[in-house]
Amino acid sequence: GSGSGSGSGSGPGSGSGLALGEGLDLGFACARAMASRCGGLRRRLASVRSVRSLSAASRLTPLTPERQDAEQRELYDRVVTSRGKLVTATHPDGSLVGPWNAMATSPVIGGHLERTGDACRNQSSLTPDVQEVVILAVGAHWRSQFEWYTHERLALKAGLSPEAIAHIKAVSDLTEVLQLLDPTAYAALAFTRELQETARVSDATYAALVDLVGERGAVDVVFTAGYYDAVCRMLNAFEVALPPGAEPPFPES
Repeated sequence: GSGSGSGSGSGPGSGSGLALGEGLDLGFACARAMASRCGGLRRRLASVRSVRSLSAASRLTPLTPERQDAEQRELYDRVVTSRGKLVTATHPDGSLVGPWNAMATSPVIGGHLERTGDACRNQSSLTPDVQEVVILAVGAHWRSQFEWYTHERLALKAGLSPEAIAHIKAVSDLTEVLQLLDPTAYAALAFTRELQETARVSDATYAALVDLVGERGAVDVVFTAGYYDAVCRMLNAFEVALPPGAEPPFPES
């Protein structure tokens, strides 16, 4: 018969295929070419990112009043009425600033989120200084330009010292902040920081906060951190611009 041992010319040493060394050389050449293409793509993306970070435009279309549907207008009016008393809520063209333009872009979900934020600020059991410590801890974690730009001023107004704010911004060791905050604000900072960094809270950190603010206060800390975590995600994902001429609080890499 035609035994399976008959030569077919397809073995490693045959002349019909690439020699092993040639195959390796070809593989290395392909890998080098692919790495070069990826490096070029990374450089182009970094260039685009750098240009975008210096621009005054955000990624989302600004929803000026004439572009809004009924649901968007309802959210818009609520923000201007409630938040406009505390901060500048609109751009010169009438569109909403900060995270609110993103909320208005998806007004059903955004409307619920806006109401959550309003409740966190105005119906919380936490004092304003404790609220701002939690918000700044979240903003520093996300290195969120707009969030920090807005809430650094609100934190000063709530009574936090410039030194404490600087340490929170730098994510300094908690021992460096201990003497700069009152015990409740410190406990809220330690709780928020630990939850962010480990996705858990130890019994000791939990007990320290509950001893000072009770269970309701601990829940309000989590609600506040969770809401501003969502806000920072929006601000960063949609590259919400700072006001013209404002210096970014965090360096962009």
